[in-house]
Amino acid sequence: MIGNRILYVFALLFLSLVGSAQLLPQKVNYQAVLRNSGGNIIANQSVIVRLAIKANAQILWEEEHFTTTNQFGLITLQLGTGASTGQGNTTQFSSVDWVSGLRTLEVKVNTGSGFITYGDVELISVPYAFVADTALKYPKPQLKLSELTDVDVTGISPNELLRWNGSKWVPADTIKTDHLVVTNKVTVLGGIAVNNFFILGADTIAFVSNDPTLSDSSTQGIATIAAVKAYIDSKFAVGTTGPSGPTGATGAAGQDGVDGQDGATGATGAAGQDGIDGQDGATGATGATGAAGQDGVDGQDGATGATGATGPTGATGAAGQDGIDGQDGATGATGATGATGATGQDGATGDTGATGAAGQDGVD
Repeated sequence: MIGNRILYVFALLFLSLVGSAQLLPQKVNYQAVLRNSGGNIIANQSVIVRLAIKANAQILWEEEHFTTTNQFGLITLQLGTGASTGQGNTTQFSSVDWVSGLRTLEVKVNTGSGFITYGDVELISVPYAFVADTALKYPKPQLKLSELTDVDVTGISPNELLRWNGSKWVPADTIKTDHLVVTNKVTVLGGIAVNNFFILGADTIAFVSNDPTLSDSSTQGIATIAAVKAYIDSKFAVGTTGPSGPTGATGAAGQDGVDGQDGATGATGAAGQDGIDGQDGATGATGATGAAGQDGVDGQDGATGATGATGPTGATGAAGQDGIDGQDGATGATGATGATGATGQDGATGDTGATGAAGQDGVD
């Protein structure tokens, strides 16, 4: 997050400024609390932290840590145990020069939007550094060979060498080497022996001769191999090499030897202790969604399940339109005459009608 700021909380045991890397731990404790630009703690979040040791603004060593803040925004790291970023003039933490001047620690943090640099903090002395400083000021030891437990100089003479006899260094009555180079002159006193064959008396070799006739009889000269070979070739001429003879028939294969007995199985060694779990790495970006796969073949219909309980009756739907009247059916047979009903009461006498017209006179 751009604008984040860090409150540094150091709890350092600074170590191995000088002295033996095998005696002092090659790491430095470092703690910090992360807060955002509003001063709120950044809790339970994955972050990347880069720590760089610098001298006069020049990076000597830089390493990277993947870690997660706790519920209080606290991160706890060990400088010297992170992965190298390749920056700086040293390839490993143990090679950092702590002696030649002041050192500062540069901190960079990435909470998801790139690295932000939070400046340099001067590294200060702590108990290990005081011990190292004392070692620097201590007088250099003045030791003698005779005081070393694996050296025996009894009877040694001036200009004599020491050799290792398998258990300690002793005066070298002989020198054994695979390759000896002499850049000036060799003086031999007492003779020369090659593979236990004595080839030269107690004379001083004054020169080496390339004379192929070997005419010089001086006891102070020695002929080269080339001169000796030339002399022998001149005395015993060697003919040309004859043609190679035919290749002999291949001999019969020998019988297989008896198999040796299998050795006893060694005891299984004890299992080593599990190493400390490394810190979880930051969650990577979500990959693109893959293409949808083809629809699988439809499975067979499952058995019909039991009929569920009848649901509540739904509301009555709207009345549908009247259908077309059907054709009249055939007239049914006349039913039987019903029984005569009871005579009703006489009705009221009606009004007298109008007088009718006079009839024609009768015949006299």
